[in-house]
Amino acid sequence: MKEFNFMLNKTKKDILALVLFFGVLVFFNFFIPVSVLPKGVFYNIAFGSGSAAAAASCSASAGAAGCGAAGAGSGSGAGASGGDAGASGGGYISCSVYYGQTCSAANVCGSSQGTIDCNGICGAIAPALPPNFGRVCLATNVCGQSNQGTIGCDGTCSEKTAPPVISGYGVACQSAPNSCGQKANGIIGCTGVCTAITPSDLNCTTCPTPGGNGTCDINENNSNCPSDCPYVDPLKSDESTWTQATDWTLTASPNPIFSNTRSVVSWFVNGATGCTIVGVGVDSGKETDRFSAGASFDYPTSKLLETTDFTLTCSNAYSDRKDSKTVRVVVRTIKVREF
Repeated sequence: MKEFNFMLNKTKKDILALVLFFGVLVFFNFFIPVSVLPKGVFYNIAFGSGSAAAAASCSASAGAAGCGAAGAGSGSGAGASGGDAGASGGGYISCSVYYGQTCSAANVCGSSQGTIDCNGICGAIAPALPPNFGRVCLATNVCGQSNQGTIGCDGTCSEKTAPPVISGYGVACQSAPNSCGQKANGIIGCTGVCTAITPSDLNCTTCPTPGGNGTCDINENNSNCPSDCPYVDPLKSDESTWTQATDWTLTASPNPIFSNTRSVVSWFVNGATGCTIVGVGVDSGKETDRFSAGASFDYPTSKLLETTDFTLTCSNAYSDRKDSKTVRVVVRTIKVREF
């Protein structure tokens, strides 16, 4: 009798243990949401019963990536690997607990949003950086002075402003006089010094003295010193007072120059009574300057934006002598360098 009671008590205990075991399984399968389970862990959650319901929540067919179907037999059955389908069991979802949550990917230029996939990987992609991002770039003025910046997220240089040029830059000025008081014209350059160069004493004549000295010196002619160099009709003489254009003195200084700055065009033509200088842009073909003066002059140009040809045409009012000569002023442009 004692043995029978012992067996009966043992059977009751086994039945109670089985009831508790299946009760726990049912509780976890149907009442505990995934969100309360520990984070960062993948779970196989059983669902469905009867005929094969495994593929219902994963994909239209058994064997979809990241999902498993129940094993053969009825009830929830054991989960098969690789997505093999059971005959009539339940199915399993195998995903990260973060699945479907919003995530983002960012860099120094911004961010983008996406969602976490079944494998726990964020689908967002950070914005693409522009070419040369972070490289050094320069903003340079006409004098070659630069401020340094870097290429930013918009693809442009962070430094937009070049250093200011020296006060007075580009203002017209004159050189110191030579021994006879002649001065050359120029402009204030990048160093704050006048670009004009004192004329050579070879350009000096005795004509500033009233009446001259009675001798037509080598640098004198009828136009700059008529008292010493009387007009001689070229048709009745050897035309020694008229200089051919190939021998004219026609220069430009400084040359080359930077864009939006000036040069000084100087000329000396022996035997001329009047001259006209005309500037024409090489690329645009537009006239930039026109000025008339005597046989010798230093002419400050306008502020040039492109390489310009200056053509000097001189004539002798007492004859039909007329000729032309051209000097080119090269204009350099400054560009922001990126490296």
